[in-house]
Amino acid sequence: MTPSNESGRISQEALLSLWRAYKESGDTSARDRLVFSLAPIVKCIVYRKVREIPSHRDVDDFISCGLEALIRSLDRYDPEKGATLEQFAWTRIHGAVLDE
Repeated sequence: MTPSNESGRISQEALLSLWRAYKESGDTSARDRLVFSLAPIVKCIVYRKVREIPSHRDVDDFISCGLEALIRSLDRYDPEKGATLEQFAWTRIHGAVLDE
């Protein structure tokens, strides 16, 4: 079980611990837990932008794009640069959704 705070979200410390497990050993189950824990960020970003999405585009395409950006962000994250994993992922996902 992964520690979470009062709102049910996983703590930053737990996210970082999972990320380290993934980066150090390539543990795909740790990566999968990270993706599932951070996936709500993708939906949040996409549904905030849904008003700006042309009607002929499918929202699911943007969610897929955001999930791909989330997975890529796990490989590019560097905690030494000062941002939390959640902040870094948010920025990368938001940029990918805008580009899409």
